[in-house]
Amino acid sequence: MKKRMNFTLIELLVVIAIIAILAAMLLPALNKARSKAQTIKCAANLKQAGLYEGLYQQDFNMFFVNHNTNSAEWRQMPAAGWVWGALLVNCGYTQVTDKTFYCPKTASVIGDSDYNLMLSYGAFYTNITAYWAIDLKSAAVQKNGYSKTIMIGDAGNAAASTPGSPYFKMLSTTASGSYSRLFNLHDGYSNTLFADGHVSAETTEAQRNNFKGLYYGGVIQVRTFLVGDIGNCAIREY
Repeated sequence: MKKRMNFTLIELLVVIAIIAILAAMLLPALNKARSKAQTIKCAANLKQAGLYEGLYQQDFNMFFVNHNTNSAEWRQMPAAGWVWGALLVNCGYTQVTDKTFYCPKTASVIGDSDYNLMLSYGAFYTNITAYWAIDLKSAAVQKNGYSKTIMIGDAGNAAASTPGSPYFKMLSTTASGSYSRLFNLHDGYSNTLFADGHVSAETTEAQRNNFKGLYYGGVIQVRTFLVGDIGNCAIREY
């Protein structure tokens, strides 16, 4: 008669332990691969957003419109102010269901409403009535160079109540409030869209020292960043 082979409890526990060890060894590599894929997808999304912006700029004499801009006189915007992404949707360059405006790493903390569609990437913005849009033909922007002028990038909210959460309007200064900053979302880097349309992942030091951000009628040295993880209350600003 053939003997029936059964696992003993000890043998079963050994198999489970081996599987657990293998899973623990593979998990960091899987997480790293996932993070890399998210970074690549994020850069692709920003590149697509840059194409939408480029189409708008061709139609409107090289103006970059962003947050709280409202020039009926120059017809750069509708009479009411719009967020930069909402404007691109409103003017027909894309649809509200377009996931271009989402960084995949922040998608889990963003809703699907029209408003929240615009919360993932931040753009430098005008917030005073004297300026409705930024003229990319201005002498200051031309002197700095399109390839060194930041338009849009990974952004994190500076508000104490929601540290690190995505936000659409971004300041280069140390002004207080819930304004967002460039945010090192991808392992110490933040994806950045430049005025010439190229996208690159940059460190805080490189963004601060090598580039400038759009600022009202020109450009300004980028001074402020957020570092940390989305939703991490230990996130800090500098």
